[in-house]
Amino acid sequence: MPYLEILALKLRLGQDNDPTDTYALRDARSALSRDMTAAVVSAFSVLPATVTLFFIPLNEEDYAHEGELAADLSGDDPRRQRIFVKVHAYARSIDQRRALAVALTPLLACHYGASPENVAIYFVDRTLDEVAHGGRMAVDS
Repeated sequence: MPYLEILALKLRLGQDNDPTDTYALRDARSALSRDMTAAVVSAFSVLPATVTLFFIPLNEEDYAHEGELAADLSGDDPRRQRIFVKVHAYARSIDQRRALAVALTPLLACHYGASPENVAIYFVDRTLDEVAHGGRMAVDS
């Protein structure tokens, strides 16, 4: 812990942005993973071994804003690419959460080709009695 869920449309894959290029997608996710993990480690003072990212890709039919599917918006419409991140972690100070939001927002905006204003980060704080790993409650560790 911390665990981050990243819900978004397609990553920007480089010059040709070919969505069928699985190597380009893997490379883009690898780069973003390294950058995001480094941001979490820095902001939350944790070890990289504790950070897990879940990329939850969405299709254009899986996301709507203002009552319109992304598929129905023009390619240059800024509402088309919104990014939602949930940070599941033990409670952190406002300064630590702020530092993470400041670090993650431009990373995500850049990697997904979105405006920073379209990046939403929600902090889901957990207490030790709300988390279990390997069948053992964190409060019992």
